Amino acid sequence: MAPYPLYIQSSVMKKMKKMRVEEEWVVKVVPDRIFSVQFHPTVEKTLVLVGGKWGQLGIWDVGREDESSGAYCFYPHSRPINCLSVAASSPHHVHTTSYDGSLRQTDLEAGTVQELYALTDDQRNSFLCWHSQQDTHNFLVGASLGRVLQVDTRVNGGLVKQYLVHERKTVKVISGHPHHAHYYATGSNDGYVSLWDVRNHKNNKPLDSVIHGRAISGIEFSQTGNAIVSTSMDDYVRIIMCDGTALTVKKKIKHDNQTGRWLTTFKARFVPTRDDLVFVGSMMQPRRVEVWGCDGLLHHQFHGPPVTSVSSVVALHPFRLALAGCNSSGKVHVFM
Repeated sequence: MAPYPLYIQSSVMKKMKKMRVEEEWVVKVVPDRIFSVQFHPTVEKTLVLVGGKWGQLGIWDVGREDESSGAYCFYPHSRPINCLSVAASSPHHVHTTSYDGSLRQTDLEAGTVQELYALTDDQRNSFLCWHSQQDTHNFLVGASLGRVLQVDTRVNGGLVKQYLVHERKTVKVISGHPHHAHYYATGSNDGYVSLWDVRNHKNNKPLDSVIHGRAISGIEFSQTGNAIVSTSMDDYVRIIMCDGTALTVKKKIKHDNQTGRWLTTFKARFVPTRDDLVFVGSMMQPRRVEVWGCDGLLHHQFHGPPVTSVSSVVALHPFRLALAGCNSSGKVHVFM
């Protein structure tokens, strides 16, 4: 299913400005801090998936009225779930990467959890940070000590190859090119966003890099693959154009990214199908989620009386107008 056409329309901002949050669209989904969020791609209902501090995979059926408020938890991990994804080819499978050193698959229909890859006991001082799914069976996983792991779930143990990048600095985030699986981008504690080709890792040199002032907390390819949005602790959100193998900063947007120790770091994301609009949480009062353009202008702010805390991580539904913002106490706010 293609992303909902409304995001392509020139009137998308007018429609997004009509979205509101109601008290019943604010629910505590996991007990503690939320580290990651995605919408399930189904259009039959509005399902929000979140990754919790102690390894919970929270699922909220927005609008369901029962004693649980529609919120349920799986427990696939023991440490924070930094990254979660749902593949369009198998929407009942949720893939999660955790600081506990494992990549796992939760089957929402069967209620089972399968380990796809895990660090060995002699790597107990290492950890996994992020993953990007290349196809049905292959993943790229960002890890500590400057490693990118190529995992094939059909292979015993999962690990196929290991690449050393960023001069052994932690690979905080990784994003695969949406149309060319051999290209991927990484963001690291060394302050670089780098573009790589799995077919050519000679001398562990990237195809191109963009230096930032401090560590990278988030990167994401746009769905066209023509742009990358990065979030850095140097208090900028950057829109970086990706022209083949070259990276060029198109716009630097000043943005307070100092979330502090107790909040999950901001990770700006593209509005689905767009190269020119990104959305991100904010430290500003009243608490809000912001939409910025590649022109450097603030186009919209999602806020309302029920939102009283910082939305550190955010997501937009790929096929309908729904936005989720998540805080450090396990609550999710949905605008529709």
